[in-house]
Amino acid sequence: MGNGRQSGGGQLLAPRARLNDGYLDVLMVRDFSSIAKLPRLLEELKSFPAEGEFVSYFATRKISVTSQPMEACWPLTLDGETRHFEAFTAEVEPLALSVAMCADSALLVP
Repeated sequence: MGNGRQSGGGQLLAPRARLNDGYLDVLMVRDFSSIAKLPRLLEELKSFPAEGEFVSYFATRKISVTSQPMEACWPLTLDGETRHFEAFTAEVEPLALSVAMCADSALLVP
């Protein structure tokens, strides 16, 4: 999830995300049990469907995630540091941070 399109290394993770639209874009990838399903997963990761077999992509202002009892905690990477949480909430705070950018930046809503 993020409010920007790319991760720190420039990897495209949320192609419709914009820094100034007030939403978090969420890309969820479901576990798959067979290497034979890998081509389908890769296809969905190119198209970012709203609800695919393995990939779901949506935008929200707030999201709360809770792991199921007896399951592993969710890994959450923040600025390159991974931590594990049983539960967490992420929410957009519009206009909470001022950032200087070119008006025609691809990271902003056109």
